Amino acid sequence: MDAWGGISALQFGLPVMWTNLRTRGLGIADLTRLMSAVPAKLAGLDGHKGKLAAGYDADIVIWNPDEQFTVVPELIQHRHKLTPYTGRELFGKIEATFVGGRKVFENGQFGGEKFGKLLT
Repeated sequence: MDAWGGISALQFGLPVMWTNLRTRGLGIADLTRLMSAVPAKLAGLDGHKGKLAAGYDADIVIWNPDEQFTVVPELIQHRHKLTPYTGRELFGKIEATFVGGRKVFENGQFGGEKFGKLLT
């Protein structure tokens, strides 16, 4: 929890993956598998994460897969405004994020309330 500034590419993980997948002719089903189901299984969390289904956590992202944007320091949400993606053109603007069914991010802003639990 005392890390320098977090994972400098994490914020752009979805757009980076989507940009690369779409250039290779892959689709949203591939993106969902690679960014949700497979990581949940690798982490041993596939009993309650990684898909939208009854009994699973409602972790959802609302995004526009066709909207393109340039990564600039002003967009970076983590403490240190460094990322290997600065200057890159990416597809897939994230509009909102829900964790456990609760909105935590919308239109570039985080909500005031912090909640969640550490997954080990």
